[in-house]
Amino acid sequence: MGRAVTPRGDARASSWRGRARCGASLLQAQRARPPVALHREDGERGSGTVLALGLIAVVVLLMLALGLMAGAQGGRWRAQTAADLAALAGAEHLLGASGDVDGACAVAREAVERNGGVLRDCAHEGAGVLGVAVDCSTPAGRAHATARAGPTTARWGR
Repeated sequence: MGRAVTPRGDARASSWRGRARCGASLLQAQRARPPVALHREDGERGSGTVLALGLIAVVVLLMLALGLMAGAQGGRWRAQTAADLAALAGAEHLLGASGDVDGACAVAREAVERNGGVLRDCAHEGAGVLGVAVDCSTPAGRAHATARAGPTTARWGR
C-alpha cells in the first residue's frame, strides 16, 4: 500500500496491519506497568460515602424547610380567602337585613368554616362595613388574616 509522510518527514506504512501492530505494542506496554492500587491505605477509605451522606442530609433538610414554607404560604392564602369571603357575605347580610350585626357575623362564621378557618373576630365598623379576623391551621402553625367589606359609599366617607 502507500506510504504516508509525517510532518517530520518520516515515511510510515499506512496499511491497516501496521496500525494494528502499533496498537498492539501500546497494549503490551500498558500491561507491563505495575498494577495501580484502586484505593488508598492511609485511612481515607469511605470518606466519599460520608461526604455523599452529608450532602444528601443537607438536601433533605432544605426540601423539608421549603415544604414547610410552602405549606405556611398556602395556609396564609386559605386564611385570606376565607376572610375576604366572610367579610363580603357578612356585609351583604348587614346591608340587606338593615343593621343585624349578629346575623351578619353568623353568616361570616359560616363562610369561614366552609373554607376551613376559624372566625376570631367580627365587628361592625359603621356605615355598613364589616371587619373580620380569621385563623387557619397550617403544618407550620396558624395563619392569620383580616378583611373588611362594605358599600362603596363607605369607602369615600359619604
